[in-house]
Amino acid sequence: MFSSQREKQVAHRDPSSFSYHGKSHTRKRASKSKPEECAPAELISSPLRKPPRKGFAEYRRHSHVQEGVFHWYYARTWYPVRVGALFKERYQVLGKLLYGSCSTIWLCRNLCNGHRYVTLKVFVRGYRQARQEPKISVHLETEISDHPGGKSIRLSCDAFEAQRKDIWIEKRYKCLVFEPLGMSLIDLCQISGGRIEADVLKPIVRSILETLDFLHTEAGVVHTDVQGGNILFKTQDDTVFENFEKNQCANPPGRTKRRCYEFRYLKSLLCISQRALFDSRDVPQDVKDLGSPVLGDFGDAVVGADTYGAHVMPDLYRAPELITRIEWDEKVDIWGLAMTIWDAIEGKQLFKDKEPDRFKSDGEHLAMTVALLGLPSKEFSQIGANSEEYFDEEGNWKSDIKIPNTSLEEEEKVVQGEERDNFLSFMRRILQWDSEDRPSARELLDDSWLSIEPPCVDQTGEEERKPGEP
Repeated sequence: MFSSQREKQVAHRDPSSFSYHGKSHTRKRASKSKPEECAPAELISSPLRKPPRKGFAEYRRHSHVQEGVFHWYYARTWYPVRVGALFKERYQVLGKLLYGSCSTIWLCRNLCNGHRYVTLKVFVRGYRQARQEPKISVHLETEISDHPGGKSIRLSCDAFEAQRKDIWIEKRYKCLVFEPLGMSLIDLCQISGGRIEADVLKPIVRSILETLDFLHTEAGVVHTDVQGGNILFKTQDDTVFENFEKNQCANPPGRTKRRCYEFRYLKSLLCISQRALFDSRDVPQDVKDLGSPVLGDFGDAVVGADTYGAHVMPDLYRAPELITRIEWDEKVDIWGLAMTIWDAIEGKQLFKDKEPDRFKSDGEHLAMTVALLGLPSKEFSQIGANSEEYFDEEGNWKSDIKIPNTSLEEEEKVVQGEERDNFLSFMRRILQWDSEDRPSARELLDDSWLSIEPPCVDQTGEEERKPGEP
């Protein structure tokens, strides 16, 4: 049945296999393009890992786990990735790292490149991000520049489509491959007690500002999704990934079986495929081993225009121009970075009202903006597509939604002394109603709050390196 032992191994681990009446069957994987060939010596030196067969913590089939909690989750649009599966004849899945609204992310081994570790991102079928991120990655790769910010962008090193073929429909799922990275800024906050000290955060902010300056001034790209989860740190070596792999084998992750009816027929019988949702795990990285920060996830990024009108940014990070339906530009990234900085230092979000439908929280979000920044100019209050719902002809607040009795100074609870004044001044420079009044990334690099303090010296007399510093 199989032309070689190699093909037999691949089919045995193919996540597209299915079963009926207790018997297992396997389809040969369809491929859009011929995969790159592996040298025989490389295959011998990089054998397939044997995934754990038992020891998984089994959840009840109807339990909602990981991406299953999303109200838009529909099993047939998510590729059923399994631990041990092989993609493109070279990327073997070791474990699940993350999941998002339109993708899952997995740690893999590249069998054709000295069993190096890579990260595989598998998109949900049909989502815009699955089409956009590969385009942005290709665009950024063509932007040859000596700008220092160009070195802190996460670009894909391979792209392909995973296919699953039904009788009538051939399903394709976009996949991107990246160099593996360590923890995110959100992870760093969590292991640091919920927040980060300002002197630790400042070099990270400076590095991201350099990256945004490159994107905005040389590449013409607006990221639109600057947040702690998309700021990740490089690792010093592969030890953290080796430890992750060992932990996967010694303590298999939790998983849940989900029964999904597919329109596949074998011997005129309707078949039922089995899917499993796996728990994700963090990469066990020590804070002292953090490398420089990298900005990733360009699935919502845009390029090629001066202004845009799409609905972007995380709900609680949205800039005023998005709430009032005004065309926006690269300054939304500056606003998003300010929200990220506030979350990291204060350990809480500045905006808190969130509804399942993001547009239903527009009024509360805008009312909080008025409380923090005061009323916008009369001109700004009249130009939005839905401004008349909240402002009268003189620019005064007219909505029935109550403006909270607070201010930016009252919301700030952590920073003390002169540092507090500089921090609030930095935030107020960014938090402007009109995007034209916000400074650019290059201008913010010269802000007094971002002046780097001399590095601390430990008892051995050696300088302590902070995250974000080389």
